[in-house]
Amino acid sequence: MSISVVIPYYNNSGDVDRCLKSILSQTVQPDEVFLIDDCSDDSAYVEKLLVQYINSLNIIYVRNSKNMNGAYSRNYGMSSATSDYIALLDADDFWTENHLELSLSTLLSNSADFTYSNVTIKKEDLLKKVKVDDVNELINPKDIILLSPPQTGSFFFKKSLVTSVLFDEKLRRHQDYQFLLDVILHGCKVVYNDVYTSFYCVSKNQLTRKLDFASIFSFWNKYKDNFSVRPLQEYLIKMLCLNMRTRNEYNIAIYIDQYPVLEVVKGTSFYKLYSVIGDKNFISRTVLFLYSKVRYDLKKKINRK
Repeated sequence: MSISVVIPYYNNSGDVDRCLKSILSQTVQPDEVFLIDDCSDDSAYVEKLLVQYINSLNIIYVRNSKNMNGAYSRNYGMSSATSDYIALLDADDFWTENHLELSLSTLLSNSADFTYSNVTIKKEDLLKKVKVDDVNELINPKDIILLSPPQTGSFFFKKSLVTSVLFDEKLRRHQDYQFLLDVILHGCKVVYNDVYTSFYCVSKNQLTRKLDFASIFSFWNKYKDNFSVRPLQEYLIKMLCLNMRTRNEYNIAIYIDQYPVLEVVKGTSFYKLYSVIGDKNFISRTVLFLYSKVRYDLKKKINRK
């Protein structure tokens, strides 16, 4: 049984060595590691770094001739992989030393096609363990991406799955959600592994730099018929409030006109409040944001307790 690791890389020179060291420390070693460089500005650095691993890891380094995106890079590595199983990892993230061993064991013992696990979020020196949902315990398994979804760095699956499921290269956001959702929609056997073996690293400015709300709402607009109404309502309201908070924009009415999926929000108390106070000034936006935090986030925490 062989394992391929696929890593999309883009200007991650400050983190990629940690990523590769975590692969080298695995109790079950991969047979090949695909590092797909998406036409980075620091390619010279990573090419020099890889020399250190020439005798310890079978690294296949590929540099895209132009910037394509992470979905293209993952698809290239997954399609080129020659192993029985594939593990995904981003260049700025890393694993504990038993990640591949536990992932393989879980897949084999359950005769499954795909497995994922919990995540530890690392922001500078702070670590936060996040327990994700078990897809097999949900009434609607597809709701997992609305509730507590796994990170891509925990994805481990059969190579044969790639013939039917790939990352959507047209998406600018939520490629990980799309991939997991398509795995479920294709009837693959998915199992949850209740361990914390993958680390997702967040930079200071990552949230505001990477959020593209038009792309986010386009994704939910495309897949809206797959989800239960209540969690979809709550998630979309959070995105609308996050848009107001990070961009200081007041586009609720504009977004609802553009994306039919947001019609589902109209039946909520949040929308009734918005209809009265609007979102044109700082006070109204603050009230809407605080209401959503109390109404949805606090309620969810209480229910989980």
